[in-house]
Amino acid sequence: MFTSLLAFLSILQVIASSPLHLNKRYNGVKIQAFRNGYCLSPIGTNTANGVPVGAVDCSQARTWNINPGSGSITLANNPNYALDAGTGNTNGEGVKIWQSYPGLFQQTWFLTDDRRIAVTGGNQCLDKYDDNTGVHTWQCGAGNINQIWTIVQPYAPFAPVSGQQPVLNPPIGQADLDPANSGVRIHPYQRPDLAVTVTGGVAAFGKNVDIAYDQQNSSPYARLQLWYLPTPGTTNSAVLLYTADNNYCLHAGLNPTNGARVTLYDCDTVENTRWDWDGTHLKITNTNLCLDVRAESSPTPSNPYNVQKTLQVWTCSAGNHNQEFFTIAKKA
Repeated sequence: MFTSLLAFLSILQVIASSPLHLNKRYNGVKIQAFRNGYCLSPIGTNTANGVPVGAVDCSQARTWNINPGSGSITLANNPNYALDAGTGNTNGEGVKIWQSYPGLFQQTWFLTDDRRIAVTGGNQCLDKYDDNTGVHTWQCGAGNINQIWTIVQPYAPFAPVSGQQPVLNPPIGQADLDPANSGVRIHPYQRPDLAVTVTGGVAAFGKNVDIAYDQQNSSPYARLQLWYLPTPGTTNSAVLLYTADNNYCLHAGLNPTNGARVTLYDCDTVENTRWDWDGTHLKITNTNLCLDVRAESSPTPSNPYNVQKTLQVWTCSAGNHNQEFFTIAKKA
């Protein structure tokens, strides 16, 4: 579906000899995790050997010097300190800053064309493993979105710097954390930058609901992708758009069949679709139909934002990633 990643570097053992891309130098940039949009930074304000490195709100993150290819990743305001992987050989090792020793194994990283930051000559990648500050190293894996990082400008809105290759289809957008107490974004499989969204920029009965890029929380359109989801394990529940009047619900028609589109409908009617939510799948109650990203759909121009994929309902099928959705626990 979305995860047509470019061929991942399976030859990490030989990248130590790869030439540095001298025409590309990223100085004074921030390094943003694809998983939840947080940025890599030493935790706290100290700059000293052993200060742990995690991921924080990009507005609070420090800046780095990083180059495509192999080399050190250093603090922009103090390049005497480099990102350090500990031994650089073990799953789950925390990362830290340490006095820079250029060429030291655990301080030599390879920024790949598919946006991984790998220990040069090893098999470990920088890995954003949770929705909070956690960052460690983990064995590199082509399907592991925790290991995708984007080099971004040091100031809001933290736009990606030019020249980075697209690695997903649709291309990577910016993931936005949900605002507190205002509903949640429902993300399709492995795509925190995409969300279930009302098409057309306005909430109204009969409006299609599809997949679009995350809208910034400051945008008036963010509310069109914030939903009330019940606790996982809840059955026979409405899926409610989190608007002021709380009257728009996710609906698949009166007698849904394979391929039926999903729309907004009046929550107060008995005909409104009821759903079972297990934390991964949205299944229409008392049926075997699940919310499904239409695999063959493609980006469609629409105002004020484009549709990236269309939604439908389809026979539930175990292991079908098109029917797998998730939310992010961390709030903005």
